[in-house]
Amino acid sequence: MVFVVDTTVGATDADERVARVLLRSGKPVVVAANKVDGPAGEPEAAALWNLGLGEPHPISAIHGRGSGELLDA
Repeated sequence: MVFVVDTTVGATDADERVARVLLRSGKPVVVAANKVDGPAGEPEAAALWNLGLGEPHPISAIHGRGSGELLDA
């Protein structure tokens, strides 16, 4: 499963509830940290480790940044 989170707002309460459901499912989950349009957004992406779903993969849907790495995950 791919769980897409908007890094410009960070993990919301709803994101945290979804993360708990995903953890209970026992299925593999890849966290896509969206809207990381440049290096300045990396810290916000890293903060998504707190969801407990593993390494967040920074991507930019607009620029295509990180899409290859996400596909490899």
